[in-house]
Amino acid sequence: MKHLFRGLNQQQEDAILPPVEDDLCPALTFPERVVGCLGCMLKIGYVLSFGAFFRFTKLLEGDVAPFIVIWTLGNVVSLCGSCFLFGPKSQCDQMFHATRRIAAFVYLASMLTTIILAALFHDSHVGTFLLLVMMIVQLVAVAWYNLSYVPFARRWVKDLARKQFYEEIV
Repeated sequence: MKHLFRGLNQQQEDAILPPVEDDLCPALTFPERVVGCLGCMLKIGYVLSFGAFFRFTKLLEGDVAPFIVIWTLGNVVSLCGSCFLFGPKSQCDQMFHATRRIAAFVYLASMLTTIILAALFHDSHVGTFLLLVMMIVQLVAVAWYNLSYVPFARRWVKDLARKQFYEEIV
């Protein structure tokens, strides 16, 4: 990974990503932050999330908890990976910016609710239904949250949905 950053001086690194001014995590160099982020997101978070699909047959048999809990934990780890880039405080500030505050809250709340429901109702049909609903809520919330980082993406999705919905009614 170091060869990607060879020849960059500190000023150039800071232009790509500003230094993290956060007491919650140690000062890391730009390459260390990128490696930490990618390692956390790709090597751990996404592997957990995709690894949950090895439990897909159990999901189809009605034992939904192993699939959804591992998938949710993968999402939590992936989200934490971005703290390496920006620092925990800056990450929280960005997450709860006015444009994405609701989506971030719904996403975090749905992950927490998923874990709680899995612990309380993992053996019941009601629990299975609720866990599947929470998984869908997580997917929609994280998609809406991620779209907030792309200029005009939310507006485009709303217009597309409005047009599709209107054409279905008419």
